[in-house]
Amino acid sequence: MLGAAAHSAQQRQVVSCGCASDMRRVCDLCAGAGAMFVACSLSCLERHLAEQHGEDACARESSETRARICLAELNRRLAGSRQRYHEHRQQVMALALETTGPAAGPAGDIAIFGAGNGSDLDLPRLADSFREIHLVDLDAEALERARQELPTGLRARVIPHAPVELSGFMSRLDEWGDSFPDDATLGRAAFAAARAIVAALGRDFDVVLSTGALSQLIVPFHRAWLASSASWERLDAAIVAVHLATLVLSTRAGGRGVMAFDVPSSKDPRPTALLGQLQLPGMASLVQEPRLTSPWSWDLGGAVQLVYGLTFRRSTNG
Repeated sequence: MLGAAAHSAQQRQVVSCGCASDMRRVCDLCAGAGAMFVACSLSCLERHLAEQHGEDACARESSETRARICLAELNRRLAGSRQRYHEHRQQVMALALETTGPAAGPAGDIAIFGAGNGSDLDLPRLADSFREIHLVDLDAEALERARQELPTGLRARVIPHAPVELSGFMSRLDEWGDSFPDDATLGRAAFAAARAIVAALGRDFDVVLSTGALSQLIVPFHRAWLASSASWERLDAAIVAVHLATLVLSTRAGGRGVMAFDVPSSKDPRPTALLGQLQLPGMASLVQEPRLTSPWSWDLGGAVQLVYGLTFRRSTNG
């Protein structure tokens, strides 16, 4: 398994840098073209970018910057697709509001990780229960689109946090592309990444909600690298660890964490694996009542995705 780029290569003509070394890089600017360019190193990739994409300003940017631009373009294309999120949105909102009962008015706060365009959120409904709604994402423009149609009074209570890069590793796209780190280095980087994300937010929240972000966090790496199956598995495990730690550490003592995440099929082992990670010694002291919901189907129009919810309560003594 070499990631999305390698699968695509099976169907397109592949042009390489010509070196005898293993191919490790993919030209993301060639995506959609008739040929696919692969390179053994960052230096060979940069030479290709200068020679073949010199007129494109993105060719002079880092892999991280190009990944950010790609994400922003994708969000702009999907901005008008809110209707296809309707049933999925209902499920996500039910999870987010699961323990919120009748009150004299909105109280507390919620942080939504990977909020994007807000297509899977009902912000007015959330505002009935929460005094503040914090939207966290890499794409600042997408968060503004999520806020722009809200009444002025409500918009002031919807607070954007961007750019916040949730995988924790996108800045390593160039550094790790030529040489993937060993387990010890990866583990230290994951711990530091989760801490940095939480520090950047500067606070914790009564409820944290991750809305389908998990499966998207590895996509920039698939677009940029060719790697072994073992390397992809290690990177995926590290990204999962960063995201779970970010959610837990961002949840106020006694507060709730919710993660909605998609899987290819009901046979996918990820749901039980994620639940198991919250029950490991390091996490078990921080969370209580970890629970996996029954899945629901999300019809994307041409594809049906299976989605699970994972919930927990932050320990008051962890």
